[in-house]
Amino acid sequence: YVYNYMNMAGVFAYTNRLDESKKLLLKGVEISEKNPLLLEETIRSYSNLGIVEEMQNNPLQAEKNYLKAYNLLNDTLPTGSKIVISDYLFLFYKNQKNYQKALHYNEEKTKYIIEEYENVNKGLDLFNEVEQKKLILEEKNEALSKQKLLYIVLAIFFLLAVLGLIFVIINRQKISKQNEKLWEEEQRRLKAEKELIEIKKEK
Repeated sequence: YVYNYMNMAGVFAYTNRLDESKKLLLKGVEISEKNPLLLEETIRSYSNLGIVEEMQNNPLQAEKNYLKAYNLLNDTLPTGSKIVISDYLFLFYKNQKNYQKALHYNEEKTKYIIEEYENVNKGLDLFNEVEQKKLILEEKNEALSKQKLLYIVLAIFFLLAVLGLIFVIINRQKISKQNEKLWEEEQRRLKAEKELIEIKKEK
């Protein structure tokens, strides 16, 4: 409901139906103030009430609402919200020709802008650091992949060498057995020839 109230209030303010806009904003504040999770919406509603009151030439009420919004700011809120509310107060006091307070809130706004700039820079530094780490990790992974590929190639060569050695050993065993058979056959042949010669001599 709070979002709907704020959106409709904006439409009414734009069409100069300021009383209706104010009623919706007050309803929104009544709801959002009961829920700590809607703190940012409460701040926006109060600041919008300040704008409407200023449009209706009620500077005291406008100031009251702007300050309510400002006093609700805390470290959990985005820096952008602090910049916007500080700027509202700066412009309000400038229009009221209260230059001392205008200067104060302009300094506050500048402080928050610098803080936001530093946060952005920190975010960029963090992003660059993460990207650099990712690049290093990718390079390491690529090196590991190449190393794994080298190990695989060496393992294949080793396996082929082992298979070749086994093949040579098996062939040598076959040749050795064949030679043994040939030698045995030769021995038998020589023995048979010798026996034949002995028989002829006896005759």
